[in-house]
Order: sequence, then structure tokens, then C-alpha cells
Amino acid sequence: MKRILAIATSLIILCGNTIYAQDYVEKETSTSVNYDSKIADELFLNSKVENVQNADGIYQVTFVTDYMPEKVKRIAKASANSLQSNSIINSDEVKAKSIITLATTDQEKAKKLVQLTRSSVDDSVKKSQWDDTYGVKGYLTVYYVENDYSGITTCLVTQVDGGATISDTNIQIVYNSKNKLIVGCNDGHPNTYNQYKEYKITSIPFYKSTPSSWEPADVDQDVLKAVGATWNIPLRRANTNWNLEISNTLYGSMIIT
Repeated sequence: MKRILAIATSLIILCGNTIYAQDYVEKETSTSVNYDSKIADELFLNSKVENVQNADGIYQVTFVTDYMPEKVKRIAKASANSLQSNSIINSDEVKAKSIITLATTDQEKAKKLVQLTRSSVDDSVKKSQWDDTYGVKGYLTVYYVENDYSGITTCLVTQVDGGATISDTNIQIVYNSKNKLIVGCNDGHPNTYNQYKEYKITSIPFYKSTPSSWEPADVDQDVLKAVGATWNIPLRRANTNWNLEISNTLYGSMIIT
């Protein structure tokens, strides 16, 4: 399949509501963290570069796609079944947007991948780059339904999935109070103003359905939009700690602390 890749060097700036988590027992994973690698491969090979970021010596290249492998299509359809608003939602209308982030401390490897994607006019960035180049890889998929009611665009988040793996044996994923997922589907109306939920991530991969009481957010509003999800992954290498943040925002902006 032919794949056109575009690159933007601007950084994502996150702002908005802040939600705090209670502390819980910290633990680390082994370096054999598992997730659905087949889906991750398909998402990566059908994606385009969204941005490049350097934070605290960690180089992150983020890809984005709305491609839906068959398993993702089945998950998307099932995610609408338990919703309170399912009487007005056709489960076949559920879409998915995925963010895939590759992170490394190696500047040269980061530059090499960016150069490959910048010059690619076909699928020249093969799975070998996906498998071999990066020490940390993660993805975050947001399932959602968009509708138009009397000229007003609405969006309802139905589920969020995430996964991560590491190939650098010196790096570990830490499960502590900072390993958390924030999901939002809010606007300025009273019934949808506070549609935020925080999930503690204690294992990977994860599958988080949004509350059945949530209603579609009015995304035509200019303010108070935060529709999507942000996942913060604490990482440790020897005595060095840092956070890998994967943000998948459909509308507006969110922050995680």
C-alpha cells in the first residue's frame, strides 16, 4: 500500500483542566511488557508523522492514523452497545483515531527515522524501523461517534485503548500515581460540562469504556472543549526517571499532571 508521510516540527502544547490522582503502590514492569503488537504494526504502517518532540533528552516521533484494522472495527462497534445514548447511535458509525509514539534517547536514531518519513513516497519505512529503531513504543486509540444535530456538531467518546512495549533492557515502565489516563468529553453545557474521568493504569494493554451516562459534547463551542484522551507513562532507566506522554485529542485540549 502506498503511504504519503507528512511531517510537522511544531510541538503539541497541552492546556485545560487538571485532575489529580491519589498515590498508590509503585511497581515496575519487566522489560517484556506485552500488548497487541499485530494491531500496533498495522496502525504504524498506515500512519503519518504528526510531530517530533525533544523533552528532557527523550526524542519522540508521533504518528497519527484513522485506519481501522478488522479487530479495531469490531471493538469500535461493540463500544457503543453499553452507552445510555445508544438509541441515537448507530454502532457502525463509531470511528477510531490512533496515536503511535516512538521514543528514544538516541538523537541519531530519531533523526534517521524522521529523514526516512520525510522523503518517503511509498511504504519505504518498513516494519524493521518500527521494530528496531526505538526503545519505547506506545499507542493510544480513541473510539468516538460524530453526529450533526440541527447544524450542531457533537462528539461522544465511547472507549479508549492503550498499549506500550520496550525493547531497551535498561528501561522499565513504572506503575505509580503518575501512570494514568485522563479521558474527556466535555463542553460548556450543564449536563456535559464535567464529563472527565481518570483511570489508574495498573497493567498494559488496557481497555477503558467511558461511563454509560456520558452524552455527546457540543464541539462547535469555542471554549471548554476537551474531547479525547491523554496517557502519561512513567519510565525509569537506571537512576533516571521521565514521563512519556501520549495525547490523542479530537477537539480542544487537555492536560495531565
